[in-house]
Amino acid sequence: MKAPYYFAACAALLCLAAQPVLAGPVPLDGPGTTEPGRYTLDIAINSSQVTGSESQTLPAVNLAYGLTNNIEIGTGVAAASVRNSGSSRVTGFGDTTADIKWRFLEETKSAPQIAIDYTVKVPTAGVSNGLGNGKYASTFGLAAAKSYGKYGLGLAASYNLPGTAAAKNSWYYGAALTFQATERTSIGAQIYGASPGAPGARTDMGYVIGLNHTYATDQNFSLQVGKSERGFSDLTVYAGLEFILGKGRHKADPAAK
Repeated sequence: MKAPYYFAACAALLCLAAQPVLAGPVPLDGPGTTEPGRYTLDIAINSSQVTGSESQTLPAVNLAYGLTNNIEIGTGVAAASVRNSGSSRVTGFGDTTADIKWRFLEETKSAPQIAIDYTVKVPTAGVSNGLGNGKYASTFGLAAAKSYGKYGLGLAASYNLPGTAAAKNSWYYGAALTFQATERTSIGAQIYGASPGAPGARTDMGYVIGLNHTYATDQNFSLQVGKSERGFSDLTVYAGLEFILGKGRHKADPAAK
């Protein structure tokens, strides 16, 4: 991931109440998929600040569709706004992403659910204004999640191919723990990090704490605050809305005949 706005553009279409990997400005997905025939729409604003610069997404929009019970496709777009010290603010269209996810193992009493995913970044962001690098990039991901009563544990890793000689292939990795505080509200924390993505860069860790609240049927609100990896942001704040749309496809009940 090359810039704070791209963190949000690739934000996972996740819900704390549904699976133990946090949504927000973290380039890691979870194994859950959208119900067949339904859509998951996420609209989020992400703000990152570090001494001398700040960036926002205004907003990031992600849409996923459930092809089958365990296969999901999705796309993401974002408007980006960046300001560095000594220069004016730059605002424009960010890069676009497309992805597919396959959950090949369902959760049981003794085993987690596990999924793999693939994401491609299409360079739609402006190169002249510094919002993009004009290169295609791709990411391969693996995620697992297991619930233990009211608690949930998630692990995820992804391998990023930036598509440019100016950056190195890199790993992202993270772990999340969530707790179902009430019937409608979950709280959680996630730590994550990355291997060096450029010559001379260093490995560093970040963290977020947050909550997810279901305020209406198929409608959720997420809020997160934390510190992302050094070199990207000292402070990150994320707020997002999630909507589950469509009636879905259900198998006929033989008993109803």
